[in-house]
Amino acid sequence: MKKNIFEEYGSWKLISDITFHDIIKYPVWVWCIQVDAEGVPDGGDETAMRPILNSVEVPIDHVAPPLVLLKIKGTEYYASGLYNNDTKKIESISVYINNDIVDPYEINNLSKPVVYMAIPRINGVENKEFLSQLTNIDEAICSNT
Repeated sequence: MKKNIFEEYGSWKLISDITFHDIIKYPVWVWCIQVDAEGVPDGGDETAMRPILNSVEVPIDHVAPPLVLLKIKGTEYYASGLYNNDTKKIESISVYINNDIVDPYEINNLSKPVVYMAIPRINGVENKEFLSQLTNIDEAICSNT
């Protein structure tokens, strides 16, 4: 992977340790299986991620799908999920309630379909929406370009 000179990376964390505070502050996290001599994530431990410090654009050419901050449209809920640019899906969605992370199906008052809006830009597009017809699954398909 080539270093994107426009991106700076923060310290890594295990994905299970990324909190709501972390992802609100830095809405894009990338995998850091390995880090090159310049500190750029380019492979490594499959559980470690680093935030992109100076950009709110989702990198689409990264080694694996980045974790992005989402807002559930029409609610006060935030969520996060892995953006897969090949399938145009958000996968492994988790919802933040207070300081807890829950599965979407654990929230009783979500209306169907559930619309997730990406907080960071994806392919230069702000507020890209992803649609999930069911509340009992943790993925959503892009519904706008």
